[in-house]
Amino acid sequence: MSAPILTASRDRRRSAEAGSFRAAVARLEPMDYLALAVVAFVLLALLAPRVLSPYDPLAGDDASILTAPSLAHWFGTDYLGRDLLSRIIHGTGRTLLGSAVAVVIGLGVGTILGLIAAYFGGLADVIISRLVDVLLSIPGLLLSMVVVVALGFGALNAAVAVGIASIAAFTRIMRSEVLTVKGLPFVEASHHLGGKRLYVLARHIFPNSYSSVLALTGLQFGISIIWISSLSFLGYGAPPPQPEWGLLVSEGREYVVSSPWLVVIPGLVIAVTVLSISRLSRVLKEGNTP
Repeated sequence: MSAPILTASRDRRRSAEAGSFRAAVARLEPMDYLALAVVAFVLLALLAPRVLSPYDPLAGDDASILTAPSLAHWFGTDYLGRDLLSRIIHGTGRTLLGSAVAVVIGLGVGTILGLIAAYFGGLADVIISRLVDVLLSIPGLLLSMVVVVALGFGALNAAVAVGIASIAAFTRIMRSEVLTVKGLPFVEASHHLGGKRLYVLARHIFPNSYSSVLALTGLQFGISIIWISSLSFLGYGAPPPQPEWGLLVSEGREYVVSSPWLVVIPGLVIAVTVLSISRLSRVLKEGNTP
């Protein structure tokens, strides 16, 4: 192929990519930009909490106990005089990293189990499908509580428990996608041309099956935040005095009448973060849909 044709081909490809990017940006709504700003701020709090935090999250102030939100303390203070905004910012890392661990476990194990069940079939499919049915019959949060009790309390064990509880959803989605792709003509042609099963699985089936699983990742990440915060609220997660979003709500419930901001503000932070992540996940899914 001559150089002018190659150059023209590259120019057309770059123009198409630029056009699709502009089209994706044009589809964004004001709420999408707001969700993007929230996620960006949460990521900044995760990466550089000391830059955003105005106070030490563990240092109390006897002169500022249960202070209402003000210019000095934007989110108020708790029963020990600790700045609530600083504790929320420093608790971001524990909550998000725990959710990330849970999603990685669920995505990794679920993808492998779904591939094995759908592609190899037979006894492997029967065993994995029945295991998935059992896991899906148990509410995710309840299953997480059972697992974390068996493993022991702590932030890491809570993340592992939530990850185990999310395996079934990823397995079910991956299995259905592989069953659809494995019957397509190009997969059968690869088998007829002498392609080995593992080669066909890695080269053709998996790359064409993982998109729906990745679309579930964003939604599951938001669910993991809720579940990990719930486990911390119940006392199964990070121990005090370490800040964690669910633990902050738990600590503030004793003062919900006199100091409602101790419960309302951390609860709103959890809700807004989960809604923002879910909205961006939907936007990305629509952007990848032809």
